Amino acid sequence: MSFMDPFFGIPPPAWRVNKETGFAELVVSPRDFFYHDVPDEEATYWVSQLRPQSLRALYEGAEYTYAGWQDVPVWYIGTIEDRGLPVAAQRMGIGMAREMGGNIEHRELKTSHSPFLSQPEKTVDIMLEAVEAFTGKAIHTAPAEGRTSKDLSILPEARLMKPLTWFKFGLPLLFGRFIGRSILIFTGIRRFFKKAQGIQAAGR
Repeated sequence: MSFMDPFFGIPPPAWRVNKETGFAELVVSPRDFFYHDVPDEEATYWVSQLRPQSLRALYEGAEYTYAGWQDVPVWYIGTIEDRGLPVAAQRMGIGMAREMGGNIEHRELKTSHSPFLSQPEKTVDIMLEAVEAFTGKAIHTAPAEGRTSKDLSILPEARLMKPLTWFKFGLPLLFGRFIGRSILIFTGIRRFFKKAQGIQAAGR
């Protein structure tokens, strides 16, 4: 799939398609969109480093892509306060990927779209946890001074005795699984008809 296929090709309200330039254009403040929890001076610098996003990269090339996440274990850092990609959409994506065969470990941080800038220590903690899971070797790191349980990442899961978690985690993941199953069925049917057409063309 291309990046925009799960969104049915419809751009979100934050950006628009400019067919004349061939780029996606933000219609909101990049500072608020990507870096709202990053200090002003640092956020200003990173805004200055942003470059235009090609529409072709978003809408085209699905036939050339390789879904590596289907073949190797994947860790995903969700961003709860993300204004660029809402966390509900992220959770749906996790459910969709799992339904399509992905082995995905999911953690979340209360950050903007850029946790590697606003909460680098927590981001590194999750990365080290992932490395330990991949290698089977413990990585001993000294805990940062003053860190508390509030600083830890969140493991999103729906819990039977906590109905609120059904809506926060269960429903988006479930809906994502439904979308993933639908995509598998659709691509399977499309593959079948393409194969049938190839056989028919070879028989002429």
